[in-house]
Amino acid sequence: NNQSININVIELIPFYWSAGLITDPDFTNDTKNYMKRNRMNHNIHLKNLSWLYPSQVEWLMTKFTHFSKGQCYLDVKLNVYKQLDGLVLSSFEMFNTGICGFQQLPWICNLDGVGVWTQSGEGSNSMAGFGICNTHNPYIKQIEQYIVISYSKPEALNTAIVGRLFKSKSRLFWPEQFIDQSFRYLSTASSTYPKDTWWIAQRNNCYIGVMCTEKTSIDTSVSADAQFQIERDAPKVYLPRRVCDKDHHSWIIIVGTTSTYTSITEFTNTCYNVKYQESFIPQRS
Repeated sequence: NNQSININVIELIPFYWSAGLITDPDFTNDTKNYMKRNRMNHNIHLKNLSWLYPSQVEWLMTKFTHFSKGQCYLDVKLNVYKQLDGLVLSSFEMFNTGICGFQQLPWICNLDGVGVWTQSGEGSNSMAGFGICNTHNPYIKQIEQYIVISYSKPEALNTAIVGRLFKSKSRLFWPEQFIDQSFRYLSTASSTYPKDTWWIAQRNNCYIGVMCTEKTSIDTSVSADAQFQIERDAPKVYLPRRVCDKDHHSWIIIVGTTSTYTSITEFTNTCYNVKYQESFIPQRS
C-alpha cells in the first residue's frame, strides 16, 4: 500500500547485525547508540565495544578492516551442482575474498553424506568471541562439477602481531575413513606431496579429484574442527587434513558420479588431463 511507516532508523540496527555488519566500520557508531539505548553493554558479543568512545571504535574497525568486514553476508552468489547419486558441490563465488571469514565455509562437496572442504588458518582462531573458519577467504570460481579455490595471503596477515596469531596456510579436510577406494602418491620419506599431485577417491557412486598447485603435507593430529560423525550415534573420528603453507596457492577440484563416468579410471584420466595457468596479482592497499 501507499501508507508510509514511521520507523526510527536506530531500531533497524539488529537487521544490520543479522547481515553480518555488527563490527563493520560503517555501522559501529549506530551499534553503540543501539547498545546504549537498550542497555546491552553486557551482551557477550558487544561488551568489548562498550568501553570505547565512538571515534575509537570507528578507527579500530577501519584499522582492522580485514577482520571487521568479515561477517558481511550481502551480495552472495551461490553455485550448486547436484546429481541424484548423492553428489552436491556448492560454493559462494567471490564471497568476501581475501578477508577474514567467521561462520562460513565458502565451498563444500558432499559425497553421499560425507564432506570435503578447505579452511585457512589453524582452525582454533577466534576474534571477540566469534570463531574464525578462515583467516582469509579464498577466491572461488565454480563451473558445474569443476571448482578452483585460490588462497592468496593478504597484507593484513604480514604484520608482526597478526602474523604470529593467524597463519595463512590452508587445510583440505579429507574423509579418508569413509572412502571406498582412493589413488594418491605418497612420499614415504617425508609424507609430503609434490605440487600438482592428484588425490582421487570414490564413495559409493560419487567421485572426487583434488589437486594443489603447491607442495602439501598431511596433518592427522587431533583438532576440534576435524571431528566428524557419519551418524548421530556413530563413533567420532578425526579427519586427516592435507595442508599447504605457501602464501599463494590453489586447489583444483573435480567431481563426478558413476552416471557420468563409466569407471573411476575414466574419471582419473579426466583429472590427470587438466591443464592450468596460475598467477596472483599483488593486493593493493
